[in-house]
Amino acid sequence: MTRALIVAYYGRPPEHSYFIGCSNGGREALMEAQRYPADFDGIVAIAPWVNPLEWAAAVVRNLQAQYPTGNLGTPAVTHAVLGVVL
Repeated sequence: MTRALIVAYYGRPPEHSYFIGCSNGGREALMEAQRYPADFDGIVAIAPWVNPLEWAAAVVRNLQAQYPTGNLGTPAVTHAVLGVVL
């Protein structure tokens, strides 16, 4: 759509076209580069989120470590323990 607007306004297509994305947009940039490499003259993928399943597993693993009994009301590191550590 943007290219069509440029042609309509300037009467010619753009000389160069770039894609820049960060986080989920960075993941999209990587997918764009793999699937449609000729779409852009350059693609920048900043901090791409490439493995959401691995991230979700890490969250669960960390919660299990922090709340070993499974009760979210009783963390492994209590306020008393935190006071000793700090």
